[in-house]
Amino acid sequence: MVHRGYCDAGKKPKPIRRMCNLQDCTQPQWASEDWEHCTKTCGSLGFQIRTVRCVQVLSEAANRSVHSKYCSGEKPESRRPCSRAACPAQWRTGAWSECSVTCGEGMERRLVTCRIGDQCNSDKPETVRFCRPGPCHGNHSDAPPLSKQSLSLYLANSVHSSSKQIKHYNPPESHNPSR
Repeated sequence: MVHRGYCDAGKKPKPIRRMCNLQDCTQPQWASEDWEHCTKTCGSLGFQIRTVRCVQVLSEAANRSVHSKYCSGEKPESRRPCSRAACPAQWRTGAWSECSVTCGEGMERRLVTCRIGDQCNSDKPETVRFCRPGPCHGNHSDAPPLSKQSLSLYLANSVHSSSKQIKHYNPPESHNPSR
């Protein structure tokens, strides 16, 4: 291609005009895709989304997205809550407390509650466990370790309700070097 100054203007071909787009333009309309899966498998906090676009049909096989201002009528919803069954009851466990002693053998405890009242069917997680922060030195090195009987006795005297906190464990004098 060269600059038109090099061309003879008398030999320039006449422009050719053709008719095109002989069909009437269609009115754009809302097009909604299928709903996606719910974001939750249970409970009432889930939602579904879908794509909603304003489209103009160009032919049977083609269409194009146009600005939403060209679509008449109310835009269909693109997000909705999911209707799901209630979630099964679950145990909630709190953090373990510090060990009841600074050396030797003590106990840790935590709060365990049922998430939905008293409807938890599975076994309740343990609320008390043994702990050993380190060996005792000096006067406390010969203190006997806590036995499973001590733990059983403690559990027998504890509150077993899933909605109440476990009683504080006070170890015997011989196991607590801070006294």
